[in-house]
Amino acid sequence: PHIVRPYTAGYLRSKGFDVGSHQRRTLREELLRESNLVVSMSTDHQTIIRGRFGRETPLFLEACGEAAEWLPDIEDVIPDYRTNRAAVEAHVRSTVDRILNLVPRMAANLDELRQKYP
Repeated sequence: PHIVRPYTAGYLRSKGFDVGSHQRRTLREELLRESNLVVSMSTDHQTIIRGRFGRETPLFLEACGEAAEWLPDIEDVIPDYRTNRAAVEAHVRSTVDRILNLVPRMAANLDELRQKYP
Protein backbone atom coordinates (compact mmCIF):
# COMPACT_ATOMS: atom_id res chain seq x y z
CA PRO A 1 0.00 0.00 0.00
CA HIS A 2 1.16 3.51 -0.81
CA ILE A 3 0.61 6.15 1.84
CA VAL A 4 1.31 9.85 1.65
CA ARG A 5 4.38 10.62 3.74
CA PRO A 6 3.58 12.54 6.95
CA TYR A 7 5.40 15.76 5.97
CA THR A 8 3.72 15.81 2.56
CA ALA A 9 0.31 15.12 4.11
CA GLY A 10 0.86 17.92 6.61
CA TYR A 11 1.88 20.40 3.93
CA LEU A 12 -1.10 19.46 1.79
CA ARG A 13 -3.36 19.85 4.85
CA SER A 14 -1.93 23.36 5.37
CA LYS A 15 -3.08 24.10 1.80
CA GLY A 16 -6.58 22.78 2.47
CA PHE A 17 -6.23 19.21 1.20
CA ASP A 18 -6.86 16.25 3.49
CA VAL A 19 -5.20 13.17 2.01
CA GLY A 20 -5.71 11.03 5.10
CA SER A 21 -7.94 8.60 3.23
CA HIS A 22 -5.81 8.52 0.07
CA GLN A 23 -5.56 5.06 -1.45
CA ARG A 24 -3.36 4.06 -4.30
CA ARG A 25 -5.20 2.56 -7.27
CA THR A 26 -3.73 0.47 -10.03
CA LEU A 27 -4.45 1.95 -13.43
CA ARG A 28 -6.74 -0.37 -15.37
CA GLU A 29 -8.63 -0.14 -18.64
CA GLU A 30 -11.89 0.33 -16.73
CA LEU A 31 -10.56 3.44 -14.99
CA LEU A 32 -9.31 4.86 -18.29
CA ARG A 33 -12.73 4.32 -19.90
CA GLU A 34 -14.41 6.18 -17.05
CA SER A 35 -12.04 9.15 -17.37
CA ASN A 36 -12.60 12.18 -19.57
CA LEU A 37 -8.92 13.08 -19.47
CA VAL A 38 -5.83 11.29 -18.19
CA VAL A 39 -2.78 13.42 -17.38
CA SER A 40 0.66 11.94 -16.71
CA MET A 41 3.00 13.44 -14.16
CA SER A 42 6.08 11.80 -15.67
CA THR A 43 7.36 10.41 -18.93
CA ASP A 44 7.44 7.01 -17.22
CA HIS A 45 3.68 7.29 -16.72
CA GLN A 46 3.21 8.22 -20.38
CA THR A 47 5.28 5.23 -21.52
CA ILE A 48 3.38 2.79 -19.31
CA ILE A 49 -0.03 4.09 -20.39
CA ARG A 50 0.96 4.05 -24.07
CA GLY A 51 2.46 0.55 -23.80
CA ARG A 52 -0.26 -1.10 -21.74
CA PHE A 53 -3.32 0.71 -23.02
CA GLY A 54 -2.33 2.31 -26.34
CA ARG A 55 -3.45 5.71 -25.09
CA GLU A 56 -1.60 9.00 -25.42
CA THR A 57 -1.62 11.36 -22.45
CA PRO A 58 -0.25 14.85 -21.94
CA LEU A 59 2.27 15.58 -19.25
CA PHE A 60 0.92 17.75 -16.45
CA LEU A 61 3.11 20.71 -17.37
CA GLU A 62 2.08 20.39 -21.03
CA ALA A 63 -1.58 20.33 -19.98
CA CYS A 64 -0.91 23.60 -18.16
CA GLY A 65 0.50 25.23 -21.29
CA GLU A 66 4.17 24.81 -20.41
CA ALA A 67 6.88 22.78 -22.11
CA ALA A 68 6.18 19.04 -22.16
CA GLU A 69 8.47 18.15 -19.26
CA TRP A 70 8.00 15.85 -16.30
CA LEU A 71 7.85 16.85 -12.65
CA PRO A 72 10.92 15.30 -11.02
CA ASP A 73 10.54 13.05 -8.01
CA ILE A 74 12.60 13.59 -4.88
CA GLU A 75 15.03 10.81 -5.81
CA ASP A 76 15.69 12.48 -9.18
CA VAL A 77 16.85 15.82 -7.77
CA ILE A 78 18.20 15.12 -4.29
CA PRO A 79 20.98 12.51 -4.36
CA ASP A 80 21.11 12.29 -0.55
CA TYR A 81 17.32 12.27 -0.11
CA ARG A 82 17.51 9.59 2.59
CA THR A 83 19.51 11.85 4.90
CA ASN A 84 18.76 15.37 3.69
CA ARG A 85 15.36 16.01 5.20
CA ALA A 86 15.53 19.79 4.71
CA ALA A 87 16.07 19.41 0.95
CA VAL A 88 13.29 16.82 0.69
CA GLU A 89 10.83 19.05 2.52
CA ALA A 90 11.81 22.04 0.36
CA HIS A 91 11.26 19.94 -2.77
CA VAL A 92 7.85 18.79 -1.52
CA ARG A 93 6.77 22.38 -0.79
CA SER A 94 8.08 23.60 -4.13
CA THR A 95 6.37 20.82 -6.09
CA VAL A 96 3.02 21.13 -4.29
CA ASP A 97 3.06 24.91 -4.71
CA ARG A 98 3.95 24.62 -8.39
CA ILE A 99 1.13 22.14 -9.02
CA LEU A 100 -1.41 24.27 -7.15
CA ASN A 101 -0.35 27.40 -9.04
CA LEU A 102 -0.63 25.63 -12.41
CA VAL A 103 -3.95 23.83 -11.96
CA PRO A 104 -6.05 26.85 -13.00
CA ARG A 105 -4.11 26.98 -16.27
CA MET A 106 -4.83 23.31 -16.88
CA ALA A 107 -8.51 23.92 -16.11
CA ALA A 108 -8.56 26.65 -18.76
CA ASN A 109 -7.18 24.14 -21.30
CA LEU A 110 -9.59 21.27 -20.57
CA ASP A 111 -11.73 21.52 -23.69
CA GLU A 112 -8.69 21.62 -25.96
CA LEU A 113 -7.00 18.79 -24.06
CA ARG A 114 -10.09 16.56 -24.28
CA GLN A 115 -10.15 17.02 -28.05
CA LYS A 116 -6.44 16.36 -28.45
CA TYR A 117 -6.37 13.39 -26.04
CA PRO A 118 -9.74 11.62 -26.40
